Amino acid sequence: MPSVSDNCATEAALPGKMAVRCWRRPNRGHVSLVIAVVLITALVVGAESTAVNATRDLYMAATTGNVEGVRKALADGADINEHKGNPGKRTALMSASLSGHAAIVGLLLDAGADSTIGEEDGYTPLHGAGFQGRADVVSELLRRGFDPNVLHTDGYTAWHRSCWGTTKHHLATLAVFLKHEAVDPMLKAANGYRCRDMTKSKEAIKVIDAAIVVAAKRKQQQPTSTSGSLGSESHGDL
Repeated sequence: MPSVSDNCATEAALPGKMAVRCWRRPNRGHVSLVIAVVLITALVVGAESTAVNATRDLYMAATTGNVEGVRKALADGADINEHKGNPGKRTALMSASLSGHAAIVGLLLDAGADSTIGEEDGYTPLHGAGFQGRADVVSELLRRGFDPNVLHTDGYTAWHRSCWGTTKHHLATLAVFLKHEAVDPMLKAANGYRCRDMTKSKEAIKVIDAAIVVAAKRKQQQPTSTSGSLGSESHGDL
């Protein structure tokens, strides 16, 4: 009869005879490895789920103006530049700009948000803020060096868009743009129209006319270069 080890046991096989049945003891190292893989997988899935929820929360917080909610979502690993799954394919930054939440716009930019990602029609934060009449957001973006004269593919600048609105918010936004030295109040859109031609607001026209006067005075005060006149005189002598 076979010897009985720790992994074997005797049992009745036939009447009057005994048989030995053995089994294989599980490898403890293998079991530990399986458990470790299961735990790591659970942790990864949990982390991914947390990040997805945080990204969703970030968009909602940016849209509603919840500063602390934005901070928490970023701390939880939100994808700051996610836009494909959001309404209008907007990033949290774009949504905050459209909604007029200047503090959140600044917070997101400081956290590394990409301001070049447009929404579904290609509009970026400054264009969106101009269109919606978000003066505080426009002021924040201009302060950070955003160019107000960049033409969108439709032929309009961000500040041209503020000329279209008739609300006090659009008037205030237009005034913020025109205080910026980089803005030329006489700049034409691709269709040949100036801001003054596009606005329906009498108050806006007054603001634009005042800006035109200031721009003209500023231009007169700029030192003139003599290189052009010297070149002309030299050419005349020839």
